[in-house]
Amino acid sequence: MSRCRTIGCFKRQDFAMKAVPDWHFLKRAKGTDDPMLRFLIFFLLALSPLPLASARPIWQWTWVCVIALMTLVLCIRTLRTRLPEMPGLMRWAIGLVGGFIVWGFVQAWLPVGHFVDVGALSAEGMVPGVLSVNPSATLAVSLYFLAHLLFFICVFVTCRREQDPARFVRNLGIIVALYALYGFAVFVTGNKYILWFEKWANPEYLTATFVNRNSFAAYAGLGLLCLLTHAHTQMRTNSINNIEDLVHVFTRVWWLPVSILLVTFSLMLTGSRAGFISVALGVATLLLLNILGGRGERTWQRKKLISAVAITVAAIGIFSFSSDDLGDRLSVGVGNDARLAVYPLVVDAIADQPAAGFGLGTFEESFRIYRTSTIRDLYFDRGHNDYLELAMTAGIPAALVLLLAFAMAALVLWRGWRHSRSMGPYIAPGLAAMVQLAAHSLVDFSLQMPAVSYLWVAVIAVSLAAATKRNEPRGA
Repeated sequence: MSRCRTIGCFKRQDFAMKAVPDWHFLKRAKGTDDPMLRFLIFFLLALSPLPLASARPIWQWTWVCVIALMTLVLCIRTLRTRLPEMPGLMRWAIGLVGGFIVWGFVQAWLPVGHFVDVGALSAEGMVPGVLSVNPSATLAVSLYFLAHLLFFICVFVTCRREQDPARFVRNLGIIVALYALYGFAVFVTGNKYILWFEKWANPEYLTATFVNRNSFAAYAGLGLLCLLTHAHTQMRTNSINNIEDLVHVFTRVWWLPVSILLVTFSLMLTGSRAGFISVALGVATLLLLNILGGRGERTWQRKKLISAVAITVAAIGIFSFSSDDLGDRLSVGVGNDARLAVYPLVVDAIADQPAAGFGLGTFEESFRIYRTSTIRDLYFDRGHNDYLELAMTAGIPAALVLLLAFAMAALVLWRGWRHSRSMGPYIAPGLAAMVQLAAHSLVDFSLQMPAVSYLWVAVIAVSLAAATKRNEPRGA
């Protein structure tokens, strides 16, 4: 009889667990501090913007090697402690990204030939008979994707203790603020150099250690999301009933408002229209999630109203003071933008090879046979639209698989935000970062800059780690 009752209890428990989404009943993984892995993560994030945003192959391979070391440390860790479990959707998303990476290797190795005439191409290292028009470039990009996936797993695993999301968000914001400080110092002293290189592009705009101002705008926007999240949590843990209380709190953490103003100021000085608009969308998403996250708490609503007003006033003041060039660019139409002439040609290329693509990382070579006289004198090594470029190089099915993986990650974040009160502020920046870069990728290629892509992956990994912690629901 006793045995039957026991079995019945287990059955009832299993039924109760199945009645709720499985990700909400994750086992609480006992957090273990791993200083080596955490050091390597921050080492990469702190130094990846230094050598021209790591856009050059030598630096991209450097970070691949660092991530390989991280993965080795993580594998050694699994021998002595249990890794945290992941929600089912996250496992599916990781599996889809893994499948996308495998497809890149298939493009470089599968001997099935080309579907279109690529005889006009003369790319070095071309191997006839495979899907990719440049297999070596496709292999390199596939390995870069693999490095980002492993980096995501390392950050997710490292950010599993209760205090880790706050630490990561704060440190990521500080790193971006330091690069904004450097960029501002260079800008006001003549803006002639990027590190030790003489500046050869965007001489009138702030780019810090980046060559492309749009990429730095995206980088600054991600840092701004982290800094605003840290400011939000500072306000949440202090008694704030009026503007004086707000000033008193930020006087004690003076570096935080200074960093927010500095990063915002630097963003304006990039003169990037797409960067400014996409960051504005990301910040609006963050503020909206934070405002909705405290429903039913009148005192907290008052705090957020005060903070929203303060942020809006500060942003208007900075914009009116610093952004004459940006204002001029926003007021100019986009009808003469050369990118608008490129997009139809990319669509034609996609139509020629919709299923298999031309090979990851081969846009420059593949686009040569589609160039017309209207853009003959313009250099385009990227599509300035990550969605179109992805469909052209990877093929439509593979591109949809990757986008579906991102959509699954966003769904995990959304569910986590809805069911968590204490971790909600750390889940919001992940959703905001997705909105920001999803918008920016429509007209630019900032996610192809390693300094931006690794920071973006880190922000999302931290938010997903917060989303999968066990917390009391908002209605509790």
